[in-house]
Amino acid sequence: STDISNWQKAYSCYADVLRALSKEGKTFGLYELDEWFQKSLPLNLKSRPEPCLTREELLKLMQWKLTRGKFRPRLTELVQQNSSDEVESISKSAIAALPNLENAIKTLTQLKAVGPATASAILCAAAPHVAPFMADEAVLAVPDLGKLDYSLKQYLKYAQKIREKAAELNALQDRPDEDQWSAHKVEISLWAFHYCNKLKLVPNLTEGSSHSDEHAPPSRKRARHVSP
Repeated sequence: STDISNWQKAYSCYADVLRALSKEGKTFGLYELDEWFQKSLPLNLKSRPEPCLTREELLKLMQWKLTRGKFRPRLTELVQQNSSDEVESISKSAIAALPNLENAIKTLTQLKAVGPATASAILCAAAPHVAPFMADEAVLAVPDLGKLDYSLKQYLKYAQKIREKAAELNALQDRPDEDQWSAHKVEISLWAFHYCNKLKLVPNLTEGSSHSDEHAPPSRKRARHVSP
């Protein structure tokens, strides 16, 4: 869809979704964790002469990721095996490799328990315009990616499509001084719309918009077949 208002409505639903999920068992406390990921962590990274992640931040990022998505206890155990020196050195090299996402992801996956999805979260905090987080719900909303397999190849294709949609939305802004659409903002909108539907918090999107276009928030009938 080229109706930017649909995207804005989906994005505006994000905070409501977080609050609703934070009241549930598995996702209890998600709102506070997400505030840290979206605001505090990026500032921490920017404040360092050479942006890098600390071990404590990696552990908290993993907690955020597993609370927001599928919980995998084994990852919580494995990620703790990384030393502070390893985390800081490897994350510094990965962030420095941006905007080359392929090299950055390959570098980060040297860390234990860090695959492309977790690596994308680290890079998203450092460069949200370049690296969208590999959220299951967002990936599944993008057509032509195949079965979700968390591979580097799939992530790179997903990230490219998300960035293309961000560029398209920015071109549709009424005013150049409006908040810009980053890859991360597009990804957040897809994730939020999925849960708006699931939690019956669906924003009033335009039902008449074209769903054959790429990069469109879905109508309720097409919720599983969105392209970002």
